[in-house]
Amino acid sequence: MISGALTLLTNAVIAYNTWKFHQVLERSREAGQPVPSDEILAHIAPIAFRHINFQGIYRFPLERYLDRLLPSFPQQLAAGAK
Repeated sequence: MISGALTLLTNAVIAYNTWKFHQVLERSREAGQPVPSDEILAHIAPIAFRHINFQGIYRFPLERYLDRLLPSFPQQLAAGAK
C-alpha cells in the first residue's frame, strides 16, 4: 500500500516538473532567448524534488472556496440552518 502511494507521489512530482520545465522552455523560445538543444534536453531528468515541501504544514483557505466546494452551504448559513 505504501509503495503504491510513493510511486504515485513520485509520478506526480515528475509530471509537475515536466510541465513546469516545458512552460519555461516555451516562454524562453517565445522571448527569443537561447534554449538548450534537443540533444542536451534529452539528458535532463525531471526528478528533482528539493522545491517541494513533503513535510511542512499545509494550510488551505477553505472558507474562500466554500461556495464552490459545497454549493448549498452558503444558502444554509443565510437561512440560519444548523
